[in-house]
Formats: sequence, C-alpha cells, structure tokens
Amino acid sequence: MKILSLITLLLFFIPLSAQVNVEGACLDAPISLAEAIVVDGKISYAGTGSIFGMPGQSFTIQWSSADGVWIFAVNGEALFFNADDTAEPSTSADATWTDAFGCTGAEPFVLENDALLPVNWLSFTGTLTDKNDVRLFWETSAEEDNQGFHVERSLNGENWSRIGYLEGAGNSELGDNYQFDDTSPLNGQNFYRLMQEDFDGDFSYSRVIVIDRIAAEGALSAFPNPVNGLFVLAGPTEAGEVTILSSSGRVVKRITNYAAGNSISLAGLASDVYLVKFQNKETSSVTRVVFSR
Repeated sequence: MKILSLITLLLFFIPLSAQVNVEGACLDAPISLAEAIVVDGKISYAGTGSIFGMPGQSFTIQWSSADGVWIFAVNGEALFFNADDTAEPSTSADATWTDAFGCTGAEPFVLENDALLPVNWLSFTGTLTDKNDVRLFWETSAEEDNQGFHVERSLNGENWSRIGYLEGAGNSELGDNYQFDDTSPLNGQNFYRLMQEDFDGDFSYSRVIVIDRIAAEGALSAFPNPVNGLFVLAGPTEAGEVTILSSSGRVVKRITNYAAGNSISLAGLASDVYLVKFQNKETSSVTRVVFSR
C-alpha cells in the first residue's frame, strides 16, 4: 500500500484544526498529526516525526477508497491499517490497527484523539530573502484564547530551540496573518515549527516545514563535510572563538582562540550532526558538520 497524494498537498497548503497522537511500535518518539484535508467526508491527518532513527519523516493517516481501509503511513509507505468505515480514523482503543510493515517494538501501537486546537491554521510556509535569511509566514482563520506563537528551529527535526516569539490575536473569528524573520539561519536544512500557547498555559504545535539555505558567499562553512576526523572552517579571516554543540544542544568542544585556516578535530566524539559557532568582535555565524566515525 502506498499513498502519496496527501504528502504532495503538504508542500503547499494544510488547514489544521484538530490532531491525533500516535506512539509505540517502531516510532522513535510520540508524534502529533494535525488535521490536513477532508476528502469525500473522510478527515486525513499529517505531520512529521522520527522512525528507525531518522527524524523529519512525513507521516499521514488517510482513508484509502481503493482498499477500503484507513492507513497510517510514513513517506507513503503503509505501516498500519484498519477497516472501520468512519468519518475519521478510529483510535486504537476503539478499533484494531493491523501491522502492514512488520513494525514491532517494545510498546504497542497507540492512536489517540487530541482536543480541538485553539487556532485554526490556514497555512505555514517559509522562503529565503534576498539577504539569504529565512522568512516565515503563517495564517489563521480563527483564534480562541491564543496568547502567542513561539518560533522554534532545529537542525535535525528532533531537537528544538526557540528563536523568537509573536503575540497572537487572542480571540478572533477572522484569524490573522503573521511574519517572522530568522536572521541567523543555519547553512543547509533548517527545520521550523510553531508552538502556539494559550493564556492558560496549554500549547500545541504546528506542522514542521524545512527551508534549505545555501551558504552565501563569505558565510561560515566547513570543509570537508561530512567529516571523518579533521575539518577547517571557511569564512573567518580573523581569530575568534569556536563552540561545537551536539544535536541535543550540549557543548562538546570550545576553542577560545581559533585562527583562520587551523584544523579542528572531532576525535573522541560520537557520530552526530554538530552545530559549529564562530564568533569574534566583528561577526557571529554558524554552520553544521556531519561527523561519521
């Protein structure tokens, strides 16, 4: 069973109002899928998550009229299905979801409904500006008790950092339009999501989008990349401080007086995608290196 149409729609337009939570089986961590589209009276859901150690994968739940089943899939490949002909997918407590992939794990497959979200999302998109920054746009059609949006960024779709905040419309039947500029994006892929927070502290997440940023001339970069031992930073012409962080955000190495052209060793570190920050009195920039032992 393969389903690709919904994943294609994800790239352009996704209205979101409710979500389901999925965990267990071969998923690396629980994921939330937001309402994506209604086709022939059937509500489909979509989102991203991690499976088999691969973050940022596209997950969907949608009705297959050809097979007469609901299908939970990753990147269009069916993982589980059930044959309840309902307007929306049944929870694992109300129906049997059958393994279609051999996707077993320490915990059983669990699918649960979540409450209606306080924000009806019309879209969440992003683009590169003429300065090679990332500009994010999102639009809502209605908001209820919405205090605001935390903008979060990740280098791998799994570990997130907050980079900004915009106040919400509070209560609005018409919704609103929002824009946020990330003026220090990473070179390569940048994962973004929004954490919407209510006045009472409850929160929910948007879908994840990925913006691929090509390093501008003179920007910080590493060579070679991927790295198997040593690498050199391209870009700095003066001395500065280099800080290297793991994908979990932990500082693993710091060089206080890095001179341009010097080699940097990752010996003794685990295989990972590392964030490399260079800073001096004149500039501050970041890049990523992939280290495989």
